[in-house]
Amino acid sequence: MLQKPKALLVVVSTTFAIVLGGILSAADAQSTITCCVTNKGKLKNCGFENNPRKECKKDQTLVTIPILATTDQLSLEVSLLEATDEELMAADKKAKAAAALLSQRVEELEEQVDLVGECLSTDRYVDLGLTVYDCRTQLEWEKKLPADGSGGGNCDASNEEDRDVRCVNRFFTWSTQCVGCGYPPDGTAFTEFLATLNADEFAGHDDWRIPEAHPGAQQAGPRGNGGVKLDGSSADTAELETILLEPFPCGPTPCIDPIFGATNPGEHWTSIEFVGRGAPAVAWTVGFASGVFIDISKPNRRSVRAVRSRP
Repeated sequence: MLQKPKALLVVVSTTFAIVLGGILSAADAQSTITCCVTNKGKLKNCGFENNPRKECKKDQTLVTIPILATTDQLSLEVSLLEATDEELMAADKKAKAAAALLSQRVEELEEQVDLVGECLSTDRYVDLGLTVYDCRTQLEWEKKLPADGSGGGNCDASNEEDRDVRCVNRFFTWSTQCVGCGYPPDGTAFTEFLATLNADEFAGHDDWRIPEAHPGAQQAGPRGNGGVKLDGSSADTAELETILLEPFPCGPTPCIDPIFGATNPGEHWTSIEFVGRGAPAVAWTVGFASGVFIDISKPNRRSVRAVRSRP
């Protein structure tokens, strides 16, 4: 049986709190940290106050941790006067979660500091191994696996379905072939490609997505040049087209910096739906042979490169 203390106080050293100064602002003092805890005890999507960064999944538990911050220490205090054994166990779980969160945030801060240093020493891109970071846009891009199998992933398999989802010669649909369904984002680009990357926490993250684009920024096609995001708002955020070589149409093929490695010169899906004749069965792609927007029927199979926003 756990001993019942009057209060449980987890105090982090002054030095540790100073390091966290770059993460916790004064507005965060005397507030809370809210996290999703997996069945393996791993913290996910932590945010301040009562707002996790994303809704917890069905197999995750929502935990809210009170934080008391002073000028010389960061502490977690849970009142346990006349506490039951269950309350003690819950408090112990919260304390461990807080300690793990602080450690995680310090690691994230250290990564950010290293990345800033890399960006100061390069013109634009930083090769992170599995991904490429764009210092200009603060976007992190997936690197594809070469078709000859030299990078793993069984990319040289004769059957496409046997190749890893990251293989440059693996192609996906935006939506399934249907009549009267509205052509939602239920194609393999979402249900296989993205689902696999996020389930496997590719490169340590589970917030990978299909990049946006701003097709209205150039004359995109014969049927129009408008687009909408998945939430229905106007497509005005340039993402996929930002990694094209400039000026475009460019000379080299594929039209992308060599730091990205293997790249299919054909069309790559964006998450932007076409507005105009043919909608809603059409979505926008960016062609890496010519550097232009091309509207493609959603059930067609095309390349995809995942992206995530990185602070």
